[in-house]
Amino acid sequence: HLKDNSFETIGLKYVNFSNPWSPGHTIVQSKLHRTQHETERSAAFRFGKKFPKYLHFYNPNQNNKWGHKKGYRIQYNSHANSVLPRGWKEENGITWSRYPLAVTRHKDNEVTSSSIYTQNDPWEPVVSFEEFIHLSLTSNSKWTTC
Repeated sequence: HLKDNSFETIGLKYVNFSNPWSPGHTIVQSKLHRTQHETERSAAFRFGKKFPKYLHFYNPNQNNKWGHKKGYRIQYNSHANSVLPRGWKEENGITWSRYPLAVTRHKDNEVTSSSIYTQNDPWEPVVSFEEFIHLSLTSNSKWTTC
């Protein structure tokens, strides 16, 4: 079920450890480092900030035939940048453009995250995407990605 999904990012960290076959020497090795994102705000990645290497949606309650959590990875390959600089009045109508990726949980009381009518009044939009990124928990829920 989609409602059981969780979201994590995976990056590489370098670990320095003792060389077991050569005492007195150390080895530097890369190791996967997982970061669980519990809030929508932590799962919204702004342009200009470091973007995670791997984006992973998974179900913590189900394993595949190799014993790993069932899930999928989003492979992000875009070279795009934000449409308008933050702070411009017109940018209020396209706050979704602040993020190369924003992961949010759909809530029944949220009808839409943008509106066609924003093109007529971007200075005071009817709906603002920024209002859809909450501090609420995102684990074990349906996900919406932008």
